Amino acid sequence: MQKSKSMAVIFLLVAFVAGAALGYAVDHMYGRKPGQHGGRESMSARVARELSLTPVQHKSLDSLMERRREQLREVYRPIRPQLDSLDKVGRTISDSTHAQVRRILSPDQQVKWDAMRERARKNFEASRKRFNDRH
Repeated sequence: MQKSKSMAVIFLLVAFVAGAALGYAVDHMYGRKPGQHGGRESMSARVARELSLTPVQHKSLDSLMERRREQLREVYRPIRPQLDSLDKVGRTISDSTHAQVRRILSPDQQVKWDAMRERARKNFEASRKRFNDRH
């Protein structure tokens, strides 16, 4: 029984880290407009700096990256409803699993677990808002 609980916690931590990594990747792929920093240097600005691009090259890079974003937006448009539906199912599973994990934790651990989840949700929702604002 203890082994099952340990495996469940390990699985949840892996799922949590994978979800955070996916959110981070989506944020970096779709989350910022050219030149927008959001507390970090934009990809466009970093490339321009590292490659010592001229202003003309930088403007061309921004145009190319915007075109890429538009193309990706079109690729995902037909499957967006399915992704939204899967997101709802995923949230239901996540909520159920969160409650199950809470049952095996001490009260102090539950507080920390809830805080970890809330931080992850806030980060995910901020990434999703930036993504949706662009699409």
